[in-house]
Amino acid sequence: MSRYWTDLKTSWQSSGGGGGGGGGGGVTSVGLSAPTGFTVTNTPITSSGTIALSFTAGYALPTTSSQTNWDTAYTDRLKWDGGATGLTASTGRTSLGLGGAAVLNVGTSAGTVAAGDDSRFTTDLGYTAATRVLTSSTGTDVTLPIFSSTDAGLAPASGGGTSNFLRADGTWAAPAGGGGGRLSQPQVMGRMAFGGF
Repeated sequence: MSRYWTDLKTSWQSSGGGGGGGGGGGVTSVGLSAPTGFTVTNTPITSSGTIALSFTAGYALPTTSSQTNWDTAYTDRLKWDGGATGLTASTGRTSLGLGGAAVLNVGTSAGTVAAGDDSRFTTDLGYTAATRVLTSSTGTDVTLPIFSSTDAGLAPASGGGTSNFLRADGTWAAPAGGGGGRLSQPQVMGRMAFGGF
């Protein structure tokens, strides 16, 4: 009776005749075939010898712990590729070593960053000079103040003309002593030139 290897996952099996007397046939050679990733040498054996099974270059079998690590890495890769919903965005940004605004979430409250289409970035401002009103498309309109002796602001409308001056109290006024009491600059220059004083 002889023994032969039937499969990588089973055990040696007996073949040939039963016990005792003469047998009915036997195994003349033993060979081994293996799936991709393995290399078999010294096969078949027809008399005696050892069949060698080894990994083909570039192949290996991971340990249980290594396989667990690979499974975890593959699952995490799916998160980054959008294949799963288990990735926390802020945690991912931190893991990448990003800082500053990159680790903040988008929002409108303190500690967040605004999105590009945030309505606060699309405000249109307008100004009406006659009423000093600054208008906003998204907020409250504001009337700009006129300056005074204590507060900064805009100058009031002059009302036209060329002789009035702006006083420190925010009003326009004519020069004091109008009429013949004061000489104009050309008059003063003329009298100085011709000795008219």
